[in-house]
Amino acid sequence: MLPVHSIVIEDEEAFQSTWWPVVLVFVKNLVAWNTIATAKSIAAVDACQADGGCFEEVDTNAFLFFQVLGPGMSPQGPP
Repeated sequence: MLPVHSIVIEDEEAFQSTWWPVVLVFVKNLVAWNTIATAKSIAAVDACQADGGCFEEVDTNAFLFFQVLGPGMSPQGPP
């Protein structure tokens, strides 16, 4: 079972299906967590690290894959 977590995607892939490397950032307190959750941005994560509310990033060997579909797009591809 995973602990409570959130995913912030740093790169804009312009609706491309792609693999994203998983980078962990541990949050030290609820105030910092709520700030990041409200902002929903990598800038908030960076600010949290700068002010000491979050630990530095931890690289992993895990990746997430998302198939991103824009409005009107189909998983089967264009008609």
